[in-house]
This record gives sequence, structure tokens and C-alpha cells, in this order.
Amino acid sequence: MLLIALVILTIASLLSETIVLSPEFGYAIAFLAVSVSVLSCAWACPKPEWSATIWAGIGATLGLAALGWLTKSLAPLTQVSLVTLILLSAGTLLGSRVGHSIEAPGHLLAVAVVSSLADMWSVFYQAGPSGNIAHNEAALTLLALSWPLLGSSDVIPLIGVGDVIFCAIYIGASRVHALSMARTLVALSLSFVLTLALLFIYQCPIPVLPIMGACILIALPQSRKLIRG
Repeated sequence: MLLIALVILTIASLLSETIVLSPEFGYAIAFLAVSVSVLSCAWACPKPEWSATIWAGIGATLGLAALGWLTKSLAPLTQVSLVTLILLSAGTLLGSRVGHSIEAPGHLLAVAVVSSLADMWSVFYQAGPSGNIAHNEAALTLLALSWPLLGSSDVIPLIGVGDVIFCAIYIGASRVHALSMARTLVALSLSFVLTLALLFIYQCPIPVLPIMGACILIALPQSRKLIRG
């Protein structure tokens, strides 16, 4: 799935300036393409071992540091492809490992609540991490999945690595506790669509995790039960 995402990203980059689209439609296609990449990689990820997850995290940290140092000497497509490779692989592995470690479906309620509060603070509080990253172009290009804006030469950051991790957490937890994978995927897909709609309405950064958590809690009744059984 990761290889497919990179191939599609490359094709989109090569064709972006030859396709005539409105900026709004181009942005919607880009956001949905990245969302599908995140969902597909999380769904295809097997249960990883902690050792593989730790090494992936170390490799991702070193890789992003190297990219930050080399950014001015790399072609835009090369940099975007490498960032996509690092964030999708490491973020998905970490999220899947954590998701498989969740002991009961009801623990997803706590995951949803805590992640939602943290994400809202991070995005809306001026000194929050997401707020700072959003105003730092160098950090944003390294910590968010980007995609070509079809109809232009622009490559825009769309979905942060935190959203990649939590998408994989929900899918991993659903798999290990035999929850409905169809419901989980529909809920996560809907959360990205709703986020896109809110982005168009409010024209400002929108925290994804509160929407993602709410959709999961609505779609999976077992996630709302703190006590097993």
C-alpha cells in the first residue's frame, strides 16, 4: 500500500500542471488522496513487534533530521516522496503497535477523549504544537503529508503525522478485538470527509482527532463501554 501511495503521488506530481482544475476541487482531491493513503496503509499493516516499531521511530527521526538539513538541495518531488515514506511507515507502525496493545474496546473511549482534548489545544491554542508547526513552513513540510495541488505547481501539506498514528491505533484496536472493520473504516473515512467540509467552511486549521474519535465512538458501540462484557 505504501508503494502504491508513492507511485500515485509521483504520477500526480508529474501531471499536476497539465490538469486544469479549480483550486477548491484540486484541494479536495489532494486531501482525499492523502486520506485514502493513510487509511490504506493502516488497514494493510500487520501487528508489528515493539522492536520493529522502535527501530522505525529511530529511523524516522534520523531521516527527518537529514531531510531538514538537505531540504534546499532536494527536488520538491523527492522531498515529498521521502517525507511521505517516513511518516506513513513510522506513523502507521507506531499507531498499529499501540492499537494492538489496547486491552479492551472500551479503552478507546479514553483514547478518543484524551486525544481530542490534546488536539484541540494543540491546534487552537496559539502556543500549541500544531499552531506553531502550522506557522513554520520548514517544520510543516517535514511533519505533515503533502500532495500536489492539481492544476498548479504547488505541493501543499494536508494531514499531520499525529492523524496517521491515531488512524492506525483505531484500526489496530479494532483488529485485535474483532470489532467491525467495515464500521471502523467507514467511521474513519467519514471523519476525513467531515474535516474536509469544515476546512472549506471555516478556512482555518481543523483538528482531525475530535472528529475521528467521535465517529469511532458512534460507529463502534463496544468502544463506549469502559467495562468489558
